[in-house]
Amino acid sequence: MIAIGILAIAMVMVLGLRNRAIDLNGYARDLTTASILAEVKISEWELKGFPDPQETTGDFGEQNPDFKWRVIIAPTLFDDLRELKVTITWKRGIRDETLDLTTYLFQPFLIGG
Repeated sequence: MIAIGILAIAMVMVLGLRNRAIDLNGYARDLTTASILAEVKISEWELKGFPDPQETTGDFGEQNPDFKWRVIIAPTLFDDLRELKVTITWKRGIRDETLDLTTYLFQPFLIGG
């Protein structure tokens, strides 16, 4: 009888750990997706050159409908430098998850011109 009780407690613990592992796997998948989407958005803005300070938002369409993005381009203390902050948000259960990546954009200059 005692052995069955111990076995029952152990089974409940193992099932709980399994559920936690499944949840963490889903979170890792979403975080990886958000990281890739943020890098894509940073690349898009780097290709635009040296944009004026602004804030824009959007989503990733049908390919990634659960993810949304926000880009903030802010001035810095240096005229030739802008801060580019990309925020990716997605719904995870009842709460929103967020990933922020920040980089800097330099104003291109011509050599010898």
